[in-house]
Amino acid sequence: MPDALFEVAPLLQEACQKMFETRGIALQPVADERPREAPPPTDAKMYYVVLGLAGEHVKGSLVLEAPRGLLLESYRSKVADVSHSSLLDWAGEISNQVLGRVKNRCAPAGVDFSLGIPTVVTGTEVSLYSPQVENRAVIWFRHGQYLLGASLELHLSPTLLEVGAVPSEVLSEGEMLVF
Repeated sequence: MPDALFEVAPLLQEACQKMFETRGIALQPVADERPREAPPPTDAKMYYVVLGLAGEHVKGSLVLEAPRGLLLESYRSKVADVSHSSLLDWAGEISNQVLGRVKNRCAPAGVDFSLGIPTVVTGTEVSLYSPQVENRAVIWFRHGQYLLGASLELHLSPTLLEVGAVPSEVLSEGEMLVF
């Protein structure tokens, strides 16, 4: 089955950790399921981002769940009071950057996709539901008092193997192609 071409969990873990490393934040994986603990009392507001992806041979989605405090810490603004709309934009940008890293890792296997527009929801008691499906990874990360949840689904077309996609070279982050 083509879905076996990619192990989703390592892709997701690496993409999340590398993205937050660029902001000086070290994420440590903690469990496959949401840890059973109350949210930190200093930061109960959560931001949820859903970002779809689609291409000729792939479809899927990324879901991130992050507390406001983690977003503020990773924002790195010199502005003392970051606006709600700025944090909404930043949460969407984090999802774009995480999924962009996944896309770069899939490219050598000839798998290309476009990212949708991130949808961001905030709240204190939001429940997200997604049916149990194959080829989905859910990873929880900890940074200090904060928990970040990430879920990635990648479904590859059975025709991918028939097409015989040609691997291509992928640039490392920060590299540039000049032609």
